[in-house]
Amino acid sequence: MQIRIIPHPVFRAAIPFTVAGQESPAVVTFDLRHKSPQELRRWAASFAGRETAEIVSDVVVAWVSGVVDDDGAEVPYSKDNLELFLASHGSRATDLLHAYQRELLESRQKN
Repeated sequence: MQIRIIPHPVFRAAIPFTVAGQESPAVVTFDLRHKSPQELRRWAASFAGRETAEIVSDVVVAWVSGVVDDDGAEVPYSKDNLELFLASHGSRATDLLHAYQRELLESRQKN
């Protein structure tokens, strides 16, 4: 596998979320914006005074799968739906931001 000198601007990641009453985490697949280390620092510096959904929407392009309504039908991505998704459970924004950071900064080399 090759590595691009400049990363693709959008990458896909499957992110697990714990759900109260469920033994296994639910997995939501997102398309996320790539940020360089310098862009990450500027982005983190912009958090003060901003709403969580606004901060998260800076990096979330869309969710691809995994978010459903009460009837099990896929819910389309929109900023309003992202805000509802994040507001429904306190840890979702933190889980999403931590997973985003792991995707960008942690090496996944086999031992």
